[in-house]
Amino acid sequence: MGKLDAIKRYLLIIDKINERTYITSGELLENLKDELVKHGCAKTELSHRTLKRDIYDIRNDLGIPIEYSRQKNGYYIEEKEYWSPENIERILEPFNILCSLNADTGLDKIVFPERRRPQGTEHLLALIEAIKNCQPVTFQYQKYTDSEPRTHKIYPYALKECQHRWYLLGMKPEHNTLITFGLDRISHLEIQSGHFKKHLDVSIGERYRDLYGIMDSADIQPEKVVLSFNARDGYFLKSLPLHHSQKIIADHPEKDEFIISLYLKITKDFVMEILSRSASLQVIEPLHLRNKVCSLLEEALQRNKSACLISEKGAK
Repeated sequence: MGKLDAIKRYLLIIDKINERTYITSGELLENLKDELVKHGCAKTELSHRTLKRDIYDIRNDLGIPIEYSRQKNGYYIEEKEYWSPENIERILEPFNILCSLNADTGLDKIVFPERRRPQGTEHLLALIEAIKNCQPVTFQYQKYTDSEPRTHKIYPYALKECQHRWYLLGMKPEHNTLITFGLDRISHLEIQSGHFKKHLDVSIGERYRDLYGIMDSADIQPEKVVLSFNARDGYFLKSLPLHHSQKIIADHPEKDEFIISLYLKITKDFVMEILSRSASLQVIEPLHLRNKVCSLLEEALQRNKSACLISEKGAK
């Protein structure tokens, strides 16, 4: 098999073990054979020996902790800091789509993924390696507001995705505060020799528990938010909640009403997100959020009205 087929095998093995804990080698092998045919891989005889070699490579080269339980007679993925089931699913999703599109199944004619691709994803593997090994990194960073890039040395802690963009969370050696860097603005990334000691009191999960998006502020406290939408937007918000704290208060399609509550920090990212459904959005509480939304919509209305008047005068 070629390199692409080997990568597909690895991903399928991870996927099958991740979705079914303690799967036997026999079951895994049968599942793998069926899935490889669906994914258009070359028809090659697979053996238990090949499977064990693949799992060894996944464990050692990719760092995914696949283990075997003699008591349960099956393989499982040991949950660790970097490899929770949710993280594995997020990583597998784009690869599954890629494998499907590259398969000889005709899917490339009927499946059209979003053509927008975030910049900076080429840094992901190097940063993951540096985070796992607690190694400093250096890079040049070009802020949108700066004319020239600046060089940074950072202790990398974590990677976070937001709105199809990836961000690095890390600390400068002389500071104890997490800083955020967009991967699309990073260049000349290098992993440095040596190791740093992580601050044990830093919890990335805790930091983002009450946050929507990537930009945080110590001055903002989480609070209850109640929003109302029409039934159509309600269907979308049920299938993809705005935030993990989302709770449905009212769901009445016959009244064209869908009301939810959330508990989070009201950041700019969150305001921009709810404005994307401004056609049906009504902010019930808090009052300051309602005023903020009204102000932004009024500014947008006036701005576009002015543009219309200019266009009309130009046409005359």
